[in-house]
Amino acid sequence: MVRRRIDQHRLALIAALERVMTRKRRAYVTAQVRFAALDLRARVARWRHVVEMRVAELESRAERVLAGKRQHFEAAKLQFEERSPFRILERGYAIAYDASGKVLRSADQVVLGEDISLRLARGELGATVKHKKDA
Repeated sequence: MVRRRIDQHRLALIAALERVMTRKRRAYVTAQVRFAALDLRARVARWRHVVEMRVAELESRAERVLAGKRQHFEAAKLQFEERSPFRILERGYAIAYDASGKVLRSADQVVLGEDISLRLARGELGATVKHKKDA
């Protein structure tokens, strides 16, 4: 009878010990998960990855924006060059200036005998108005 009581108490102690051990294992696993979440190296690695991804995205966006701006600039440059008065001079036209350096747009702006200058694509000419024809 004593032997049976000893076995019962032994079994009860083993069962209680296993329950305690199960609780302790769960607490240990929970602590491991929490500790892993606090692992600074892992957190830094995750943030480094996020930063690298964002840097790559920003570089890509910047390249696209610059390409668009460069294309817009080239179009504006081409348009400016085509409309440049000096480009027009290359086609054989000239710009006439009065003695004070103002651009002449009409024959009414000068009188006979007045000195004018003509800007050509390559060089400038001095001239005197000998006759004029109003349009």
